[in-house]
Amino acid sequence: PPPNGLCNLETGPATFQIVTNNNAQAAQLKGFVGKEISLKVDEVACAQEAGQMSEAVVTKWSVVTKH
Repeated sequence: PPPNGLCNLETGPATFQIVTNNNAQAAQLKGFVGKEISLKVDEVACAQEAGQMSEAVVTKWSVVTKH
């Protein structure tokens, strides 16, 4: 990757990690294990090295519900 990380790909990051900030967020995600969901990403940090587990880390997010 370039020195500024992997988030500058034309299509965006291919892999990412969702970080929970509290027990409520962790509990919310546990209810979706094995299911497909949509997230609204409010803050993302780019990976700085190719060896990192994912290309981006999502630190602020919310689950998008279908109505």
